[in-house]
Amino acid sequence: MRNFYEQFKTPIVTVILIFLGLGIYTKVFGPIPFYINSTNTTKTDLFSSSGTGGATAVSDQATIYVGVAKTANTVQDAQKQ
Repeated sequence: MRNFYEQFKTPIVTVILIFLGLGIYTKVFGPIPFYINSTNTTKTDLFSSSGTGGATAVSDQATIYVGVAKTANTVQDAQKQ
């Protein structure tokens, strides 16, 4: 337990001091101004889009598969044909 305390002593003290500093600042100078710009709309439609496209190209590669099938009663007969 002592090792845990020694390991996290500095970060815990730092966080506490930051919150104390913010508390004192807001008591002396007032709240920290945060500006949020908000725009409200009455639109209920979702964004939609449509379109078409196409592409043409000349092929520069061809793949050809060729196979031969033989039917025989035995493998040796098929190999002799």
